[in-house]
Amino acid sequence: FGLNGDDGQMANYVGHQIASYKAKSRYFTQQAGNFWRKLIRWQAKRAREKRQMYKNAHFWLELANPIWKRLIGARKDSLGVDGYICRRENPFPGQTFTVTHVQNASDCGQNATPGATCVAIPNQRHMVVDEPNDGVVPVRSQRGYNGIKKGEWEMINTNHMQMRNCNQTRDRLNELFDGRYGDEFIISKK
Repeated sequence: FGLNGDDGQMANYVGHQIASYKAKSRYFTQQAGNFWRKLIRWQAKRAREKRQMYKNAHFWLELANPIWKRLIGARKDSLGVDGYICRRENPFPGQTFTVTHVQNASDCGQNATPGATCVAIPNQRHMVVDEPNDGVVPVRSQRGYNGIKKGEWEMINTNHMQMRNCNQTRDRLNELFDGRYGDEFIISKK
């Protein structure tokens, strides 16, 4: 026990790598154009290959975390309502209808010409929902033990990898085996 810290060095390193790969991809895009204009085609081809290599690298690094979240069940797609499309049709001959965006369905009929027909249609849009997770499982699956109050077992700033060897794991296990969370886990001391 005792490996408690996660100082964010890896996240910083990956961020710097993404920026570096993007810059190198842009550099080799420029180089490919320069070589082509000078009719040095084999160098232009090599520059395009390097550009693609760096482009693939930064795409992979940018997408690795969102894809991983989907794999562990911590990222989902959903439909949400972003206001309403208000269609107002005027009652007078020769006048057309108007379409506006309103925040609430009840706003659709306001300030309309008397006798106008107003219809509010939900403006649905795609949303990506990220659930809290520790990089291994979503938080909702970590809180599945019956009878435990929210925050009672919480191990602040500790992910699954750190749990293997940190002071908080030792303390929570000692509490568990001492009977603090129920008699079914009590282990007598030897």
